[in-house]
Amino acid sequence: MRYFLDTEFIEYPCTIDLISIGIVSDDGRTYYAINRACDFKRANDWVKENVLTKLPDAEEVPELWKTRTEIKGDIEKFCNTEEHGKPEFWGYYADYDWVVFCWLFGAMIDLPDGWPMYCRDIKQRCDELGNPELPKQDDGEHNALEDAQWNQEALKFLETFVRDRYTGSNPEVKQPCAMCRGEMMGLGMAGLIVHYGGRDFCSDSCVEAWTEAAEEEWRRVEKHEKNQ
Repeated sequence: MRYFLDTEFIEYPCTIDLISIGIVSDDGRTYYAINRACDFKRANDWVKENVLTKLPDAEEVPELWKTRTEIKGDIEKFCNTEEHGKPEFWGYYADYDWVVFCWLFGAMIDLPDGWPMYCRDIKQRCDELGNPELPKQDDGEHNALEDAQWNQEALKFLETFVRDRYTGSNPEVKQPCAMCRGEMMGLGMAGLIVHYGGRDFCSDSCVEAWTEAAEEEWRRVEKHEKNQ
């Protein structure tokens, strides 16, 4: 099961203090909670203006304001492996999100059994595909749940982008070069070199990336042949 997460937090030396967390699952479930133990007075002006102002009132929706222990328990149930299968976590610029998420459970080795010790990053995936423009998030930015929902939308956009590039079903999407098509087809670097020989690159960045990879592969092949 894929889960798209986002957190809001206050960062200061040696600490990332969780403000709120939102999670969206691929089967349509959502989770949102606010850490009532957060030291809100440590927030800088930007966080006060852009994040704290968007938190729901504790008196109006007290059920959303929880302890870290309660949030941890909720997430364990929300991402239960027996009920929903092995989780796959996705975030956007997710480094700090993943750290503050893992800290709910203690050390990284304290994550529940069957959970990965890493989070996949939508921004990295976007860069790998040539950095296409992602859908705009019109409202709700810096609300953790709405950001998590946008994360899901962004990854689905990239999946459609890849399908359109590979199949040519959308004429407005530039088709990949031969080398990148080989990557999509799952060929190894050696197979790419043999099949395509470095022709028809997408862009200068593609040329640079594939040239570096090809040179490394030839060095490996030459070293192997010398040792035979």
